[in-house]
Amino acid sequence: MVPPALVRVSRFSPQDVTDNSVRHEKYGRLVSDVASLGDRKVELTSLESAAIDSMMTMKRVRETKLGNGETELIETPDSVYMLKLSSWITRHLAIFKTQPSEQVANMSAHVITDFMQKLDCPLLHLFPSGRSKQLELLDELFRTAKEESAV
Repeated sequence: MVPPALVRVSRFSPQDVTDNSVRHEKYGRLVSDVASLGDRKVELTSLESAAIDSMMTMKRVRETKLGNGETELIETPDSVYMLKLSSWITRHLAIFKTQPSEQVANMSAHVITDFMQKLDCPLLHLFPSGRSKQLELLDELFRTAKEESAV
């Protein structure tokens, strides 16, 4: 779950833009990208930044012109997001126009779940009632992994 209290502060520069740069078409090269939730603040990697872009609509709270032509954007999600991990992975990979494979899907899943944990966003695992033995086992594996990671 991603609450609307998430704040993203991005800085862009029109200088030194290359084909390999993460860039905004209007403001230029991404200089820094920080997400915060409550007292947690995370300097985003380009993969984490892409994860936000792939699944959430961010509304601009403020745009500030800084020195040297840099622009700072402050954004928040337009609503509370309850995200299905498989959908998020699919959309995250689509940004990079990569051929889906187990390896890149696992990498994307790690980027997304690590990002959520850095911000202390609750990870919810929802399973239907009256489920199969396989889903019961999967639920138990998630609970065990969560308990072990909390230690």
